Amino acid sequence: MFAGKHFQNAYVCDDIDAAIEAFRAAGLAKEPRIMHSNGPVNTPDGTRNIEMKVAIFRLNGLTYEVIQPVNDETGVYANAGDNGGAVRFHHTCCRVDDWPALLADVESSGLPVAMEYDYGEGEVKYLYLDAREKLGHYIEFTWMPEAMWRG
Repeated sequence: MFAGKHFQNAYVCDDIDAAIEAFRAAGLAKEPRIMHSNGPVNTPDGTRNIEMKVAIFRLNGLTYEVIQPVNDETGVYANAGDNGGAVRFHHTCCRVDDWPALLADVESSGLPVAMEYDYGEGEVKYLYLDAREKLGHYIEFTWMPEAMWRG
């Protein structure tokens, strides 16, 4: 149905330090870098701002993303309700090599785009599809230059 390969699972948290501690208890040994992101994204309702703390790390062969929303004008991250734990599952992410092919798949999927961002030609692009009604979660698709995937 969609271009791309499963790349990561993403979780939302209220306290990124507590979330990382939960992953440490599950075997995370290397200290993840915490990044701060603050900027506009496009939504069906127009441009909105998202400010968040993000940690991305690998554990047992899978990439994880932990997101602590600071200011989420989209409401996308507020949809992951409290479950009493340190983290709440939010979305999967697929790595995309052919962005135009993905956009064609998205157009024919019938799933609404929750938000998207395009940093410009040759730069990072991502979009979230709202698949909650069919799959119970969002699906993120990300394209970036090969050198960025290698880190």
